[in-house]
Amino acid sequence: MIADRNGRPVPPRQRGGVRLCAVALTATAWLLPQAAEAAPSQKRTTNILPASIHGLWAYEPEDCGKADSDGHLTIEAKSVMFYASGYDVQNVVQRSDGSWRVSGLRAEEGEVGRTRDSLTLKLVAPDQLHVVTGSPEGHTYHRCKAATQK
Repeated sequence: MIADRNGRPVPPRQRGGVRLCAVALTATAWLLPQAAEAAPSQKRTTNILPASIHGLWAYEPEDCGKADSDGHLTIEAKSVMFYASGYDVQNVVQRSDGSWRVSGLRAEEGEVGRTRDSLTLKLVAPDQLHVVTGSPEGHTYHRCKAATQK
């Protein structure tokens, strides 16, 4: 026997609505916590770097005016190029802290072949990009303005 909340028997013609309501409530109770947990941890994954970090960056601000500086870092949609090494970007994951975890193939000047590697990029100010490669502390690069590049 199916009873309502007051303990009275529910006629057979009304039982379908009760079952449907119970199924809907069960599904909602199951789905809502999962959706709430999944939303904050979802990461945006792509294979190109965001336009906001494209361009020429320098280890020190004064390196921007030196065309032959070994402190330059050039970022394009699918590449990150340091003075003596470069990354072919294959995967970019935006993390919850706003940083991008970039993985791909790294080539070193004077070396044969490429190695699978990754780096982390984080725009800490409009003109400052924190880059972490081999060392855990990384370094903050400075955006070069087009007018100062020589």
